[in-house]
Amino acid sequence: MRCRSCEAKVTKVLEKQKGVASTEVNAAAGKVIVWYDSHTVHPEKLAGSLTDIGYGSSLFVIMPVDKYMAMTGKTGGTRASAKGCGGSGCCVK
Repeated sequence: MRCRSCEAKVTKVLEKQKGVASTEVNAAAGKVIVWYDSHTVHPEKLAGSLTDIGYGSSLFVIMPVDKYMAMTGKTGGTRASAKGCGGSGCCVK
Protein backbone atom coordinates (compact mmCIF):
# COMPACT_ATOMS: atom_id res chain seq x y z
CA MET A 1 0.00 0.00 0.00
CA ARG A 2 1.80 3.07 -1.23
CA CYS A 3 -0.61 5.74 -2.47
CA ARG A 4 -4.03 7.38 -2.18
CA SER A 5 -5.43 4.95 -4.73
CA CYS A 6 -4.40 2.08 -2.46
CA GLU A 7 -5.98 3.83 0.51
CA ALA A 8 -9.24 4.23 -1.42
CA LYS A 9 -9.25 0.59 -2.52
CA VAL A 10 -8.62 -0.68 1.03
CA THR A 11 -11.28 1.64 2.45
CA LYS A 12 -13.83 0.51 -0.13
CA VAL A 13 -13.21 -3.20 0.48
CA LEU A 14 -13.36 -2.89 4.26
CA GLU A 15 -16.34 -0.56 4.44
CA LYS A 16 -18.36 -2.91 2.21
CA GLN A 17 -18.09 -5.55 4.94
CA LYS A 18 -21.20 -5.93 7.06
CA GLY A 19 -20.43 -4.69 10.56
CA VAL A 20 -17.71 -2.20 9.60
CA ALA A 21 -18.60 1.29 10.76
CA SER A 22 -15.52 3.18 9.61
CA THR A 23 -11.89 2.87 8.57
CA GLU A 24 -8.81 5.03 8.80
CA VAL A 25 -6.20 4.06 6.18
CA ASN A 26 -2.65 5.44 6.15
CA ALA A 27 -0.68 4.19 3.13
CA ALA A 28 2.54 5.92 4.19
CA ALA A 29 2.53 4.11 7.53
CA GLY A 30 1.08 0.91 6.07
CA LYS A 31 -1.60 0.81 8.76
CA VAL A 32 -5.37 0.53 8.85
CA ILE A 33 -7.66 1.20 11.80
CA VAL A 34 -11.12 -0.34 11.59
CA TRP A 35 -14.10 0.42 13.78
CA TYR A 36 -16.42 -2.57 13.63
CA ASP A 37 -19.13 -4.52 15.41
CA SER A 38 -17.46 -7.57 16.90
CA HIS A 39 -20.80 -9.39 16.95
CA THR A 40 -21.08 -9.09 13.17
CA VAL A 41 -17.56 -9.42 11.74
CA HIS A 42 -14.26 -10.78 12.99
CA PRO A 43 -10.90 -9.04 12.51
CA GLU A 44 -9.43 -12.11 10.85
CA LYS A 45 -12.09 -11.86 8.14
CA LEU A 46 -11.26 -8.19 7.61
CA ALA A 47 -7.54 -8.92 7.31
CA GLY A 48 -8.34 -11.76 4.91
CA SER A 49 -10.37 -9.45 2.69
CA LEU A 50 -7.25 -7.30 2.24
CA THR A 51 -5.09 -10.31 1.48
CA ASP A 52 -7.68 -11.38 -1.10
CA ILE A 53 -7.16 -8.13 -3.05
CA GLY A 54 -3.37 -8.38 -2.96
CA TYR A 55 -2.40 -6.51 0.19
CA GLY A 56 -0.55 -8.58 2.76
CA SER A 57 -2.15 -8.04 6.13
CA SER A 58 -1.86 -9.12 9.70
CA LEU A 59 -3.55 -8.16 12.94
CA PHE A 60 -1.44 -5.93 15.10
CA VAL A 61 -3.68 -4.81 17.95
CA ILE A 62 -7.32 -5.46 18.73
CA MET A 63 -8.77 -3.31 21.49
CA PRO A 64 -12.06 -1.96 22.81
CA VAL A 65 -13.04 1.50 21.62
CA ASP A 66 -12.74 3.01 25.11
CA LYS A 67 -9.10 1.90 25.41
CA TYR A 68 -8.33 3.24 21.92
CA MET A 69 -9.94 6.57 22.82
CA ALA A 70 -7.90 6.80 26.00
CA MET A 71 -4.66 6.10 24.11
CA THR A 72 -5.24 8.37 21.12
CA GLY A 73 -7.91 10.91 22.04
CA LYS A 74 -9.77 9.84 18.87
CA THR A 75 -13.40 8.78 18.92
CA GLY A 76 -13.55 6.86 15.66
CA GLY A 77 -13.86 7.64 12.01
CA THR A 78 -16.35 10.09 10.57
CA ARG A 79 -18.72 7.37 9.33
CA ALA A 80 -18.62 5.75 12.76
CA SER A 81 -19.65 8.99 14.42
CA ALA A 82 -22.40 9.55 11.88
CA LYS A 83 -23.84 6.13 12.71
CA GLY A 84 -23.70 6.77 16.44
CA CYS A 85 -20.62 4.62 16.90
CA GLY A 86 -17.04 5.42 17.81
CA GLY A 87 -17.29 6.29 21.45
CA SER A 88 -20.46 4.55 22.46
CA GLY A 89 -18.78 1.16 22.48
CA CYS A 90 -21.14 -0.29 19.89
CA CYS A 91 -18.53 -0.87 17.17
CA VAL A 92 -15.64 -2.48 19.02
CA LYS A 93 -16.05 -4.60 22.10
